[in-house]
Amino acid sequence: MKKMIFILMAMVMLYGCEEKSKIEIVPNYNTEYYNVSDYERYSMNLIPEETQKEMQSDVYEIFKIIKSNDEIDNPYIYELYIDKGRVSKIQSEKEWNSKVDDKLVEKMSYWKFGKYVKDGGSQKYRIRFSFAVYHNTLTKKGNIKEERVNVVVYGNKAEEINKEIFFVVVEEMPSPIGGIKAIQKNIKYPEAAKMNGIQGRVYVKAYIDSAGLVVKTEIIKGIGAGCDKVAMEAVKKVKFIPGKQRGKPVNVQVTVPILFKLNGDGESKKKTVLEDKLLLKRIIPFEQNGLSKFSGKVVDVKTGMPIAAASINLDGTKLGGATNNNGEFSILKVPQGNYKVVVNNSTYGKHYLGTISLLKNKNTIVELRIKEFK
Repeated sequence: MKKMIFILMAMVMLYGCEEKSKIEIVPNYNTEYYNVSDYERYSMNLIPEETQKEMQSDVYEIFKIIKSNDEIDNPYIYELYIDKGRVSKIQSEKEWNSKVDDKLVEKMSYWKFGKYVKDGGSQKYRIRFSFAVYHNTLTKKGNIKEERVNVVVYGNKAEEINKEIFFVVVEEMPSPIGGIKAIQKNIKYPEAAKMNGIQGRVYVKAYIDSAGLVVKTEIIKGIGAGCDKVAMEAVKKVKFIPGKQRGKPVNVQVTVPILFKLNGDGESKKKTVLEDKLLLKRIIPFEQNGLSKFSGKVVDVKTGMPIAAASINLDGTKLGGATNNNGEFSILKVPQGNYKVVVNNSTYGKHYLGTISLLKNKNTIVELRIKEFK
């Protein structure tokens, strides 16, 4: 009898241990890593241009191992934990796909990120990273004509837009129906701003869906005194001509400048003539097999603020590029010669900025200043 009781007790203890072993405590790294805002990510240049290029290249290589007949795959979304400028941890929001994720971990170990300074020192931080692939139609032989990969790196507010991809640059950018004037008509100058003589430009980031509706707005740079809120509400009231990629409407994020200006002030009496300018900053060596590189920044001629989602083209050629959220661009593998520079943006319109001379094995760096399209 004693022997039977002993056996029963042993079985109970063994069963209990097995049950407890199934419970796993997962560490929460979110309190250790700062969740940076979208504005901080851009203003601090946490994702340098070179890293953005690496992301594009690496993700394209990764997608070559994926076979899909869908026009667009559901986006892969990750949380990247950055420590000392490198990815230290990664969290996937989908079921772990070893073919994709293992390769991605290998690639991202080389990515370099900027320093996040907060509370008096350099801090660990986290950002959201997402990518998806587009496939064109198949040829008669069954081969894909073209394949494009879209890479989007979000700040901490991506979840508020249902984790959908909102492109930064597309072939046809959205534009407000009725132009910027349609938005300005919705502006009611706040009394607090009037009383304190506050004026200037408010830069609003607007998320435009494929139907042309504004689903979300954020302030990139504001002037306070109630103007920021008024600007966001004014943008929300206007419908946009949706952006298009390969002829199809897509979700796009754009930056909209809203002007607050008091009548009768000293500034309004000065009729300052604003002109487009092409400023040569410097020319540096850049080994490129006898070809040239053309790079620089596009800014508002009046405020000096960078202009995102502007296309830069060398007139008469197929060579071109687009600005990132810092207004920066680069065009590689350009033959030596003289080129007319054209800048186009949905808000600022089309601008011809004169001719630039590009030399072989040189990187010509410029600043392109353009005025707002009226």
